[in-house]
Amino acid sequence: MNLKFFRKFTFAQQFLILSLVILVIGMLIIGFWIQTGIEEVVLNRTAAVTSLYVDSFVTPLLQDLDGEDQLDPDKISTLRFAEVVFGRETLHKEP
Repeated sequence: MNLKFFRKFTFAQQFLILSLVILVIGMLIIGFWIQTGIEEVVLNRTAAVTSLYVDSFVTPLLQDLDGEDQLDPDKISTLRFAEVVFGRETLHKEP
């Protein structure tokens, strides 16, 4: 910064200019910090809701595996359908 240019202003004007610069830098830093926090909270909330949704759908279908080695063909096709639907909804969703 050229000091000759800056010295032609009064002390009050110099104070205003420096205060403006400091406030803008502070706003950018705080804005970035808040944005990062909001993104993290939203991502965690979405992951929790999605896991509950998947769990409530898949658990009843897999309870038959408790005493057996294989599932019924109907339940297998339902799980494959769920894989396609949940894959599109959860993994490939663009922000």
